Amino acid sequence: MILADTSDTLKPAVGQASSWIASTSHDLLLFLGAHAFALGVLVACIALLVSYYTQIRKFLSEVRVELVKCTWPWDPQQKGFKRYKELYDSTVVVSITTLMLAAFIAGWDFIISAFVRLIVSF
Repeated sequence: MILADTSDTLKPAVGQASSWIASTSHDLLLFLGAHAFALGVLVACIALLVSYYTQIRKFLSEVRVELVKCTWPWDPQQKGFKRYKELYDSTVVVSITTLMLAAFIAGWDFIISAFVRLIVSF
């Protein structure tokens, strides 16, 4: 009689265990699938880099050659803020020009919208 009670009480536990195993195996498959996908993407990226390695290397060497030819808006001989005088002056000129252009466009926009408002009101 004790054995019958024990087997009856184990049946729900076995059912719960099988559902836990099923959900755990499903989660494990999702986990492994996501990691397999990420690994595949990584391998594809590495394969692309390897296949285009010579072209990338050539491009970067050409960029280096062109950057050496550039003149930079600061004087490496100067120290402190004087070093960036040309850069500062250029920034001020661009800022003032941008503000003047914005004021010009805003002024014409105000004049044209007032004119259109006058025409539409008749």
